[in-house]
Amino acid sequence: MSACLFVRDLLPRFISITPDVAMRDLIRKLTEVGWLYNRIQQFLARSTMSSDGVVIQSFHHALKAELSDFYRLIAILSAQVDLDADKYPLPESAGVPDLTLKRLIVWTQDPLDRLRVMAALVDSVDGLVGGALASGIYLYMEHGDPFVRQFIATILNQVATPLLNMIQKWTLEGMLDDTYEEFFVACDATVDDDFLWSQKYSLRWSMLPQFIPRMEFQQWITAAAKETNNYVTQLLLNKHQLLEHCRALKQYLLLGQGDFIQYLMDLLQPELSKRATQIYRHNLMSVLETALNASNAKFEVVRLLATQSRIGGLGVGEEGWDVFALHYKLQAPLNTVIPDASMSEYLRMFSFLFKVKRVEYSLSTCWGRDMNLVHLISVRTLYRNLLRSEMIHFTTNLHNYMMFEVLDGSWHSFVHDVQCATHLDGLIDAHSAYLQRIQSNAFMLDENQNLVVALKGIFETILKFSKVQEAIYTTAVREGQLYDRQERMSQTTWGITDDQPRAKSALDGSGALVKQMQTIATDYHAQIVAFLDLLKQQALGSDNLPYLTFRLDFNEYYRKSTSASDPRASKAILPWRPDQQHPVRHITRYEKSREEREYDLIQAQYRDVQRAKQSRYVQKFNLINHHTAEVEPVESALRPPNTRAPYNIVNHQDLDVPPVQIAPSDGLGKKMVDSQHLGRPFNVISNK
Repeated sequence: MSACLFVRDLLPRFISITPDVAMRDLIRKLTEVGWLYNRIQQFLARSTMSSDGVVIQSFHHALKAELSDFYRLIAILSAQVDLDADKYPLPESAGVPDLTLKRLIVWTQDPLDRLRVMAALVDSVDGLVGGALASGIYLYMEHGDPFVRQFIATILNQVATPLLNMIQKWTLEGMLDDTYEEFFVACDATVDDDFLWSQKYSLRWSMLPQFIPRMEFQQWITAAAKETNNYVTQLLLNKHQLLEHCRALKQYLLLGQGDFIQYLMDLLQPELSKRATQIYRHNLMSVLETALNASNAKFEVVRLLATQSRIGGLGVGEEGWDVFALHYKLQAPLNTVIPDASMSEYLRMFSFLFKVKRVEYSLSTCWGRDMNLVHLISVRTLYRNLLRSEMIHFTTNLHNYMMFEVLDGSWHSFVHDVQCATHLDGLIDAHSAYLQRIQSNAFMLDENQNLVVALKGIFETILKFSKVQEAIYTTAVREGQLYDRQERMSQTTWGITDDQPRAKSALDGSGALVKQMQTIATDYHAQIVAFLDLLKQQALGSDNLPYLTFRLDFNEYYRKSTSASDPRASKAILPWRPDQQHPVRHITRYEKSREEREYDLIQAQYRDVQRAKQSRYVQKFNLINHHTAEVEPVESALRPPNTRAPYNIVNHQDLDVPPVQIAPSDGLGKKMVDSQHLGRPFNVISNK
């Protein structure tokens, strides 16, 4: 500051003086008030009230409220200056003015302290918004001066009011009123409502207010969440019937409703046998409505109006069976628990289970047609019936495993988890675990792709078998009609002659259909053996797969059939990994001890333990004709017609047991049948 005050000559009221050091110090303190005031005003001018958010608007309001007291003081001081000027108009006037520099310093001391705190706040929070601004103000609460703490608390109460209102609406009403993105919860408007619970909302850690203690805040949120989550879970389970919709998904998309699926397969068979490009959605919808009304689905609590048929992507040469799918539409808020990603998993499981059902249905259709046309087919075609029985055995056990052990077991665990869930995340986790259990036990995970490929190969072979069976039935009917016509023609004078050769049957052993059927049988056995080998590897550590492995090969028929006589059975049809080229079979301790007991060291061969047990109960003589059991019966020229099949229906091998013979007369005029040869042409126990 200069040594004197320079004023214009036009202002005679002011005179040039040279203040002393004490006066200059007083003037310096008074000018600090003006400098702080200008700094606060510049901050208020930079921040517009319409674009910076409600929190900074509250901060502006608190600053202006404090400046209002300062304005009031300035007005009082200005009035006192005017009063002194009127009382003492000239400098030579006697008397001392009421408002001196020292008195002015005393009057402005309290406003100066407030302006200093406000200027410090302005400098520290400049550029901050929302919760970060409130946290920046809260840091000044750690001050030793009670006046400063009280002043900061007054401003913070006004600044934090919008944040507390946001927290109250968010925790109690679920509403996020955050136009200027000042809240610590962020909403992503680009995320669809289907992912509302998992992806739409996130935390802004920088906006988290520090003036609320973390433990107290956690207790507050936990108490509010407990009440809110209980209401949400009850709303989903009772009003929106979440469990009923999940059961409907299990019954209709996972084929758990047997009568509906059977009706649907019967009605869809003619439609889905067409090419995919020839199928129309309105025809499928009418079939679906008919199946729903014809089954117990019409009595369901949940209306299945959301169930629709859908045709997937059409490929070249695909049939309707390959592109048909059922679709179940869920509305909010159920799609929070079952989002579109879960529905895609349901459709993938439906595609797999529907293929299993289709294979089972095709075999059932073949069996029914075979029963109707059994009189037209030669006894030489019974081998195909045995092959079909093997396929039915496989598909039935696989279907039962999927329905009972996979679906029902997972469903009971899911119901228990839902009943124990106390919040929405618990419901979501229960449903995710439910789908995970199904996919894990139904070979639908990435690590089970080898099993899926093997099953698809088996299914294709079975469908090929069904088509060949259809061709055989058609050929049998045509040949039967041709034979009847030739018989009628032979009875007339203009019929065929005796030397005219009859047409060769297409069902003979050298026919193309029979050879094709033999190829299918060989491929099927090879695929089954390869599938069982993979299944045994996957069964290690699983709870359900060992039981499926046992049911599919309970008597180890397929394992024993893998021999040098069937080289194709040892060839893997599947794309095995290099470490799976030679799978090692684990021999249990029980099997090892059993082999040691059955091996006869004296005879250097394995003992037939089963035959030894049976020999204990064989009688040494025949109770009917009193012949010894070891003596062969006397052959007779009389022999009844042999109506038995010339092969063993268990091991598919030709029999070398002689047919039933008639014993000689016992002197009483009766002809007794030797009981040793009475009954089946093989031993049921040892299959010999």
